[in-house]
Amino acid sequence: NSSGEGVVIATSGPNTPSYVTVTGNTIRRCKNGILTRGTLTNRISKIRVSDNTIHHCGFAQDITAPVDGFEAYPMGVGFSHTDDSTVSNNTIYKIGQVMNDAGAESFWTGGAPTDDNNSAGINAWNCSRLDILSNHVSDTMANGTGQNYGIYVQQKSAGAVATAFNTESVNVTGNSIVWASGLAGNGVGYKGVVFDCTLGTDVNPTTYSLVGLSVSQNSVRRTRNTGIEVLVGADCNVSNAQVNQNNTDSTCQAGTAKTGALAVGVYDGVAGNSAMFQHVAVCQNQIRASVTYGIYLPALHLGEFSDVRVTDNTLAATVLSGVYLEADPGTAPVTIKKISIDQNQSIGFATGGGTHHGGHIEDVSGKVGTLAK
Repeated sequence: NSSGEGVVIATSGPNTPSYVTVTGNTIRRCKNGILTRGTLTNRISKIRVSDNTIHHCGFAQDITAPVDGFEAYPMGVGFSHTDDSTVSNNTIYKIGQVMNDAGAESFWTGGAPTDDNNSAGINAWNCSRLDILSNHVSDTMANGTGQNYGIYVQQKSAGAVATAFNTESVNVTGNSIVWASGLAGNGVGYKGVVFDCTLGTDVNPTTYSLVGLSVSQNSVRRTRNTGIEVLVGADCNVSNAQVNQNNTDSTCQAGTAKTGALAVGVYDGVAGNSAMFQHVAVCQNQIRASVTYGIYLPALHLGEFSDVRVTDNTLAATVLSGVYLEADPGTAPVTIKKISIDQNQSIGFATGGGTHHGGHIEDVSGKVGTLAK
């Protein structure tokens, strides 16, 4: 076990690496597996991380001094401020745990903090034109009440940033994320694939935006919370997003309210700020055995949720409603318009169910509805 990293590609002052390939390595018992460390102004580019095996990385994390909020917990592969790059065909497992020489597994307890550690198989922080393709991520672990992710794509600030950050074309396709039942600790994953766009603790009135997000053909098995989540927070804009042809099973096992196998929408508004989520397609997904909703569409607090199409999804053996659109105006109206929910098949629900045809909604504000009957 080592407090060092497996592989690091980092900027040094104005010098930024590019055209680096990391392939065919086996990395285990390190702090993190493979990292890039760019900055907002000195960005790394054209990195390819492929065909590596990374496991049991979770040693000596210290969330009290993260790099730009990035290295707060163990990661199999972590990209920070890295563009035009690819993470593909890697096998990543048991991130968040350490293993001794005899093969016994445990959580690291000798550093700060001693518990409540998060973990992620793949973590991307403020990256543009990034492909995350055909990786197999399994059994990431979280200590205490921590949160363990399969793939976590974040666009956010950990502090005051004077310049708005805009990105484009993040593609998460063909990945497999699974947690085995009966693992010690938090053996069921917290969330499978997450895209999170928020200002975080940034107090400046800057705007973060992403144009062109694709989350498609991924498989997610056994999560405590959402299977696939695409959410945008205050002063952040997402447009031209696709969540298509994914397969989820046994998600939302904690039964937490306001979650779904797929969660796509606006959340966490702040008074005086606004968020925008528009031109979004949620199509041809196969969803089975969600303890809460099949597809959850939050439009919470201040912002706009518009031009969203939910079409041709199959939802089976889900406890609550198939498709649930929720609006919470908070201190000002939420704008919800041009929402189309068509041709979704709902099978074997405890409540609701049936086959939903039609459902075009125009200029709806501040309403809560169950739209899958």
